[in-house]
Amino acid sequence: MRGARSGGLREFNSLLFECERQQFLPPDTKAGAEEEKRLSDLQRRKYFARPPNKRPNYRKLSITNPFGFQWKDIVQNWSSNEINDFYVIRSKKMLEVLQNSLKHKRFNDCIDINLNCLVPVRIKMLDKGAPKIFAVICLPHSNDNCKKMTLMEPLKEDLNEQKRKDLRSSHKMDLKKRSKERKKLKKVKRNSDSEKLESYRNEIEKLWLPDSTKNVRFSSSREVIGFVTKAQFSFTRAKNCANGYIALGAFQSLVCSSAKVLVRNVNSLQYRFGIVNVIV
Repeated sequence: MRGARSGGLREFNSLLFECERQQFLPPDTKAGAEEEKRLSDLQRRKYFARPPNKRPNYRKLSITNPFGFQWKDIVQNWSSNEINDFYVIRSKKMLEVLQNSLKHKRFNDCIDINLNCLVPVRIKMLDKGAPKIFAVICLPHSNDNCKKMTLMEPLKEDLNEQKRKDLRSSHKMDLKKRSKERKKLKKVKRNSDSEKLESYRNEIEKLWLPDSTKNVRFSSSREVIGFVTKAQFSFTRAKNCANGYIALGAFQSLVCSSAKVLVRNVNSLQYRFGIVNVIV
């Protein structure tokens, strides 16, 4: 055991990432769903721990769910059938058929795009750009040029901005008023105050976060086809790369775009070009 080192989940996923293999906890498993929930709760706590002026406004950034992956929604949005569940394609034969379609830029008619499944993909950034977890994978427009310097998402209006300011202002006034009486309050009164604080916290969080029930596919100016689950600098490719999943229903459109996609982080308006390969 001399010189041996223990390896955890993070190290194992890093090895899989460098080998361009699927991640250890896919989203269609119970363990994968629990890991996604853990990451989602962690990012949510970090977000609301910041002061309001340091929080990205996801409503203006056209992000439906900044702390999670809406796999079922994205599969449903790209399918003409009603979807109750989803799964990740694991058949090597099927994955090879999909990769050959991308390689030869010709869609294979034997592929049923209405299946409720996700395709594991590897994205290699063409130029600049460092994708992060939860980033959206989008289809480029026909007039989007990868040589163009910047492709930006139009900034949207936040209809809840004034509501948040009014609610925060009234909450501050209420706290100031109650601070003078705090020493005189009874235990029952303190419990009611904690309930009011919890109610305020829930209400302000709803006003900050976007509507996750919105159609994910058309949530931004470019159609969303999937999400990034892991991204970092790849030492084997000497460039930034990302792993993720896309809806099978979007695969035909992906072939038509010559396997080029746009990747945008949840806290940014800028799109970056990348090339997609299916992880076999």
